[in-house]
Amino acid sequence: MGISLVNGYEIETREENGSVYITSCRAQYDASPVLNIPQAFDGKKLTGIDRKAFMGLKGLRSVTLPTDLEYVGDWAFSQCRQLKTFIMPSGASIKPLTCGRGIFDGCERIENICIGYDEPDDLSELSALLVHTLPATYLLRDESYGSIEWFNKYDMALLSYLKQDDMEGYSDRALCGEEDISYDGIGSVDGEMPGETAGYLKEKGKQKALLTFARLMRKVYISKETEAALREYIKSRAKGCDKDYAWTALAEDLSDDIGVAKLYLDVVKPDADMLKDMIESLGSGSTALKALLISHRADVPGTDPFAELML
Repeated sequence: MGISLVNGYEIETREENGSVYITSCRAQYDASPVLNIPQAFDGKKLTGIDRKAFMGLKGLRSVTLPTDLEYVGDWAFSQCRQLKTFIMPSGASIKPLTCGRGIFDGCERIENICIGYDEPDDLSELSALLVHTLPATYLLRDESYGSIEWFNKYDMALLSYLKQDDMEGYSDRALCGEEDISYDGIGSVDGEMPGETAGYLKEKGKQKALLTFARLMRKVYISKETEAALREYIKSRAKGCDKDYAWTALAEDLSDDIGVAKLYLDVVKPDADMLKDMIESLGSGSTALKALLISHRADVPGTDPFAELML
């Protein structure tokens, strides 16, 4: 059909049997980070987006699809590394099953995927985690998307992932040439840098803890059994445990999220000595978290409130 200019993007389309399909898109120098794809081109309804059509658009941060769209092809928005929000609006013809494979591959910063509604919420945030954290992207194409059945499937995938050995997946990185592998945490095998194995375990442990925090903070359709299992997972990885990844994730990645910090304290119930250890381990940073822990420790029976001023 030709090329249309939309929000600073050159969108190329084709026509087939009276319907219009987007084949490719290129960003101009002044392209907006927000792209609202129109309902029609040259007066003809947009039906679908071809595979790889928007692949690799570096500055794209938000995409909203038209309601009459019927399908999105494989890898259509893959490698859009700045993409944060993706909206398939309410009333849209498109359904999860009509989305292709890997449409968000490489979208490492995506925060919300809204399928069938217009505003980000708990579901959209949990959906985004399927792209870059929880390895269950197939749930984005599940016909039960958004229902209690879907949340049950999500929780099954999450609990299964938490039970996996933290070393799982490390050998795949080695085979891809990212690093050599040893299982002793020392780094004595063919060129592996010291601490690489320990570093991988830490990042994997933090990833699992962040997923657990996210689900406990967004308790839509969560069962009592699942909630109990997730709380137990946090307790088993708290400060003072051999694998203290829940504490590490809180201190290093979520120190400004007071809601998660309060959840951690409610689950772990640290005593005065452990709270002191937590406070001291934060050093001079993490002001909000440190203030909360100091206040919480001052409320512990038998604790000298004036001693907190010395921490």
